[in-house]
Amino acid sequence: QEEQKEHERALELQRLRKQQMKAEQKQFLDAQVARREEQRQLEKERLKMLAAEEAHQRALWKEEAEYSARRRKEDTDHMRQDLVHQRQSALLRKQQELAEKKRDDEEKVQRLQQEIREEEQERLHKREKVKQEINNFIAFNRGMKEAHDLEKKKAQEMD
Repeated sequence: QEEQKEHERALELQRLRKQQMKAEQKQFLDAQVARREEQRQLEKERLKMLAAEEAHQRALWKEEAEYSARRRKEDTDHMRQDLVHQRQSALLRKQQELAEKKRDDEEKVQRLQQEIREEEQERLHKREKVKQEINNFIAFNRGMKEAHDLEKKKAQEMD
């Protein structure tokens, strides 16, 4: 009866550890899905920024073309140079902002990838720890059974 209780406790412990591992694995997978979704959103944002930059560039070209037509009519090179300078400054500022945003996004992606790697390592470490605990428990139970069998054999020999 004592062995039966030991066995039931061992089975219960295995069941609980299995549940815990499943819960941890589900939590890890859920976190991975969330990170992937965040990466997809970052990629969408990056593409939106590129499209905005292209639209901005097209608008600049259009404005310059219109201004050139007016300049020819008005023959005022000075005004065109001012506009070009303003647009170049605006474009330079926009390019710097986009470069900063791109750097920030890349750092964020790298940070997320590092977190994923760390979580993977942690999960593997936990899995190994649980395996070791299970093996230790099994070895302990074997030792207890062998000791019990030895006592039983001694008792039978004495009889």
